Amino acid sequence: MADTYTLDDKGQKVVWSGAITEVHSTQKETVGAVRYHGTKVYKYVHFTQGATAVASGDFAGYLKERRDSVTADFSTTDIVPAGMFVSTPADGNFCWIQVRGPATCTVANLSGVADGVVVKLDASNDKKAVAQTAGTKGVAQSIDTTAGLIYIDAHI
Repeated sequence: MADTYTLDDKGQKVVWSGAITEVHSTQKETVGAVRYHGTKVYKYVHFTQGATAVASGDFAGYLKERRDSVTADFSTTDIVPAGMFVSTPADGNFCWIQVRGPATCTVANLSGVADGVVVKLDASNDKKAVAQTAGTKGVAQSIDTTAGLIYIDAHI
């Protein structure tokens, strides 16, 4: 008897309710679920907009008091690096963020960052990253800032 399951673009068996780029107004997966696609890792989260709307390629930060909820409003105190949005959620939506692996972020979000630098979230400029300083948590390594190429290694 032949197998009848569906494979994704990486040849892996599909066991999730939708694509990683889908945005849900109601919860469709377990918040905090981790999903692997080749060398990339994604996490299902709840988006709290704050003062900043987002687009795919923008950086995300966990709200310190809720590690299952993310924002791009880095002006709030104690934001922990989470990864990068792979969709465009609205306030209160559920979505996947990329937390590890090679990625292409919004080029403008790396403004002023050199290639080969570990970057952290910029508390003075929402959605952006700046060169990491001592005692701060990095979110990614810049590879080619003119193309937005990074390697994400955020906290799962």
